[in-house]
Amino acid sequence: MSIDSDKLINDIINLNKLTDNKHMISEELLSEIITPEWYYSDSERIFANIKISWDSLLQSEFTNNISLNVNRFTIMRRDIVFEKSFCTWYQPYHLLPRTKWGIHIRSSSWMKVSSQLNKECPHLISKLDESIVAAFLYIYFHGAFHYTVENAISTMELSTSNSSFYSDYYIHNYLKTFNTSDCIEESLANAYLYENASECRINKEYLKNELINQGDAYADFLKYIDNDNLFNGCQELIMQIKNKHKDLLDYEFKNLEYFFNIKSLEFMLQNQIPIWLHHSPKPIH
Repeated sequence: MSIDSDKLINDIINLNKLTDNKHMISEELLSEIITPEWYYSDSERIFANIKISWDSLLQSEFTNNISLNVNRFTIMRRDIVFEKSFCTWYQPYHLLPRTKWGIHIRSSSWMKVSSQLNKECPHLISKLDESIVAAFLYIYFHGAFHYTVENAISTMELSTSNSSFYSDYYIHNYLKTFNTSDCIEESLANAYLYENASECRINKEYLKNELINQGDAYADFLKYIDNDNLFNGCQELIMQIKNKHKDLLDYEFKNLEYFFNIKSLEFMLQNQIPIWLHHSPKPIH
C-alpha cells in the first residue's frame, strides 16, 4: 500500500472549503506550542529536493556548510526537549494560513544536538558530519510522527466527510495535555524516534537515557517501546478521537495500520514533509 500525501492534503483542503474552513486551526493556537518570536521568524526551506536518507544527507552541500558552525556550541541539554524548549515544532496543514506547514527547526538547537552527539555518543564521537546528520534525523523522526498522526486523522475525516476530527483532537486532547505527562502523542513521537535509532545511527542505550531525561510525557516513551507497544499506543491515541464522534463508531483501526506500522518507514522518508530552518527569533513589539 502507498499513500499519496499531496493528494491527501489537497483532499483535506477541498473538504474544509465545503465548511468555509470553520474546522481549521487558527495560528493563534500555535502560541501554546511556540512563542511568537519564533513562529513569525524568518526561515528557509531545506532538503526540499533530496530524499531523507543517511547517505543523501551526509553528501549534501548544506550539511557540509553548516559543519563549520557546530564546534562553537556547548552542550545544553535543556535545548533538546523538542517542542518543550522550542527546539523544534510541527506545524499542521490543518492550520491556517498554510504557508509553512511542516517540521520547523531552530538552527542553534540542531547545532547543539550535533555538538553533544559529536562529543558523547558512541560511534559518533569526533565524526562531525555524521553527528550533524544524526542530530537532524533525531529531530526529524520526532516531528515526522506528528505528521503521521495528522495524516491518519485526515484519512478518518475523508472517509466520513467530517472535517472536524483533527481540530477537535488538536485543541481538546493535544494542546490540553501538552507539557504534561498525559500527552500521549509526545510519548509516542519519542517512542517512534527510539525505534528508529538505527536510522539515526545513534546508540540505542545512549538515546534511551537522553529521552528519559526529557521528563513529562517525553520520558513516558518507555511505555510504548518493544514488541507491539508502539502500535497499541497509536490505537490508544486514535481511540481518543473515535470515542468522541458517533461518525466513527464503526470505523476500524485497521484502516490506519499503514500509518503506524514501523515497517512503513519508506512512507516517511519518501514523502516530502517541508522542513523549515529558523536562525534567529523575530522581535515582537
